[in-house]
Amino acid sequence: MEAIKALNYKPNAMARSLVTQQTKIIGVVMDTLCEPYFFPMIQGIEEAANSSDYDLAFASGQGSITHKTHAIHFFLEGRSDGIILYGSRRDDNALIHSLAEERFPFVVVENTFDELDIENVSLDNAYGTHLIVEHLMRRGCRRIAHMSGDPIYQVSQARQKGYLDAVEQFGLPLDQHLLIPATFDVAGSYQAMRRYLEETPREMLPDGLCCSSVQLG
Repeated sequence: MEAIKALNYKPNAMARSLVTQQTKIIGVVMDTLCEPYFFPMIQGIEEAANSSDYDLAFASGQGSITHKTHAIHFFLEGRSDGIILYGSRRDDNALIHSLAEERFPFVVVENTFDELDIENVSLDNAYGTHLIVEHLMRRGCRRIAHMSGDPIYQVSQARQKGYLDAVEQFGLPLDQHLLIPATFDVAGSYQAMRRYLEETPREMLPDGLCCSSVQLG
């Protein structure tokens, strides 16, 4: 122990993992690490890891399936014991099917695959949008518009379905002037709303707005 202290010796984690066949690392792959929307989830993952003997390694897909695939392969090559994969992009489907064939422990967040027997953490996005429409209706709104997210995301379609179901259930009006296509980024959504306000007749404007993301508001 005196020699260890004098030499400032540190155990070699890579050498230890070769013996134990465990890295004690969980890889976390997300679409991006730069959006404030994801910060509470990142904090929650860190809090859970702190209560265990696992460390975390985060990787960003940078909005690209190529980068996300590279990150997955990085963690599969003996650098982690499991993967948390966030995102509901529809072009992730082939990647997730491939990952399922690896028989490697992983959890998918915010994406569902009825045909795969995989661990999944998801929200009821359709119900959430339904609650928004109901709230606006009870506040006296009748012409409630829906500003959607990028259709490449599964959650965008689920949230729009919740909106359409609620409008039908409550007997609210629905026309082309109440559906606003947008994206999940601030700049794109700003342009979408500006274009909508310029092109929509004043008498057709909504008295309530349901947004698919807090960034759209």
